[in-house]
Amino acid sequence: MEPDQAPRPRIFSRHFFHVVTVFLVIIAAPAMYVYWAGRPVQGTIQETGTEEDYRQYRNETEKYEDTLRADTYGGASPEETLSLFIKALAASDAALASKYFEPPEAKQEEWRAKLAAQQAILPRLAAELEKYDELKQLTPATSLFIYKNADGSVGLQLSMRYIPLSKLWKIEGL
Repeated sequence: MEPDQAPRPRIFSRHFFHVVTVFLVIIAAPAMYVYWAGRPVQGTIQETGTEEDYRQYRNETEKYEDTLRADTYGGASPEETLSLFIKALAASDAALASKYFEPPEAKQEEWRAKLAAQQAILPRLAAELEKYDELKQLTPATSLFIYKNADGSVGLQLSMRYIPLSKLWKIEGL
């Protein structure tokens, strides 16, 4: 600053900063606390609904887990499950074949209807499924059977998943 110039006035005085600080401490900080303290914590009943909703969720979960534990359709390995599925198809038994798909029952029922609609070709499908080209274990709990076309492109994939509660491998999709 040159000696002949007047000093520039301060835009914000020291008093202004004291007022802002007092405002933040007295008003804004408690307001923020009230806002955040009232928010639900993730995974609590408060976040997800009422205790009745939680009880209903637990009951449905337990029922589903009981269904998985009681399931006897499937094999100890992906190959065994595929073999059992193929035998059911060869016998044209759509109801039995659908039980090798993973639960819920609605999904199995959907597959039963699809297979029953193709009843005449189930033995031919069984013969084709015996000739998979590759089995990939994607994770310790998921496997993929790959069926290739004559030109080497993938024509069909059959995925399976291990269900720990039943200790069985089930078909996820075809």
